[in-house]
Amino acid sequence: LGFAAGAPHLAAALAREPDPATRAAVVKAAVRCGSEGARGLARQALWSDADAAVRLAALEALADADAIAVAARDAAPQVRRLAAALAAGAGASDALAALSGDDDASVRRAAASAAHSAPEAAAPSLAEPAERALAAIRSALRGQSLDELAAAAGLAPADAAVAASRLVADGAVVKRGERLYTA
Repeated sequence: LGFAAGAPHLAAALAREPDPATRAAVVKAAVRCGSEGARGLARQALWSDADAAVRLAALEALADADAIAVAARDAAPQVRRLAAALAAGAGASDALAALSGDDDASVRRAAASAAHSAPEAAAPSLAEPAERALAAIRSALRGQSLDELAAAAGLAPADAAVAASRLVADGAVVKRGERLYTA
């Protein structure tokens, strides 16, 4: 089944799943599918899931200005802190400005830190290097080393290493020796 055909089943399963950790993993996995329907499923989780861990996973997976704008109004400070951390890199300056005046001191600190470390021009979202790295690994029949991954994905070696670590942690990629393979 392609994602479009399986999306209603995945959405129904997600709605019935009682375990927040499982829902968070499903949301992250759905976004890795790369379809707009999968991103829609993650957006729905960000807007309406009762558990902050699931909303955090959705925000981390989406990491775009629209998701950050929604997360900036979330009831949970940990979701707003992540929104603040992602805002500058995603070009969500309005959300960053709003978060810098948040009622929660930890959110204000995260916003100040993000604003202070923001480059002059908005950087691509944190998800983009990981998406490019995953696409490069998927296209390699025999896996890729970090150097091959950096070249294939058009990333600096340090960015490739960070993206690979993130993909391994998310379970999208496995490392065998010095080579990376899709999970």
